[in-house]
Amino acid sequence: MSNSSYLIDFYGPSSKYFAVFIASSSVFILASNSLFLALLIFSPELRSNKANWFLFAFGLSDWLHGCSHFIEALALWNGTIDHRYLCTFAGHFVVISGVVSFGFPPMIATHRYYSLNNDTDMRTGSGNVLIG
Repeated sequence: MSNSSYLIDFYGPSSKYFAVFIASSSVFILASNSLFLALLIFSPELRSNKANWFLFAFGLSDWLHGCSHFIEALALWNGTIDHRYLCTFAGHFVVISGVVSFGFPPMIATHRYYSLNNDTDMRTGSGNVLIG
């Protein structure tokens, strides 16, 4: 096993094709999340709804996770035994951003449950607490 063919020997000859697939899907993820974040930032109606800030945070964490997969594709394309720091960084970034990205749906569900059970207006965040 040579230094330059370390990942090809480990993953097989299709690793370069898989790196291209990961990079292209990451570009799609980054573009779609960038569009979503831009719509939320530049639209006054969407910005005024406090519930949309949860969606903004969810989109931002998903954007970061897309960045991590792009770095993963670069590591898969260029990684060698001598330059494995990119692989290490990509792996850590994927794990950290994945945990954050998967943590937001339960937070959104909790916010919706709390808002509905406490008669809170989702637009303003204010309301009366139901006693019952």
